[in-house]
Amino acid sequence: MRAHGAAPLSQVGAQPHSHVLTWGNGEARYGVTLFGANPACDLPVTGPVADVERVLPLFLPAPTARTPRFPMRAVSTRLGCRVAAHLVQYTEVDQLDDGAFSFGAATGPFGSIAPPSDPAARVCDTTPVVAELDGVRRRSPDLLAATLAR
Repeated sequence: MRAHGAAPLSQVGAQPHSHVLTWGNGEARYGVTLFGANPACDLPVTGPVADVERVLPLFLPAPTARTPRFPMRAVSTRLGCRVAAHLVQYTEVDQLDDGAFSFGAATGPFGSIAPPSDPAARVCDTTPVVAELDGVRRRSPDLLAATLAR
């Protein structure tokens, strides 16, 4: 990661045999939680919605050839409409009862987007969002650092 320009802060994680690497790129913050020899890690991303929309597809399956179908009437927040419309190209998206979204499959990368603090607020590229991606391959943070360095 350092070779790609990221200067991560490494600290011992809250769980036994876990380490957390955190770094930032402009307004966005990234973190990687490694658990012992587990071949997967967790990747939280916090920052403007445009940055989160750019980062998440790096770890999700390629867009499908089918036309995405998403019941937009079921989405209750403006942020949810934007994020769901973007992510449904790559994976299944479900809105949770609290306004958050879950996406992905249990066999591959999966995650969630935290509910917005103001569900009726207008959404632009700089609107802050918090995403958590789990089940990411361990080498993927190097890919993320290399992509963000460009």
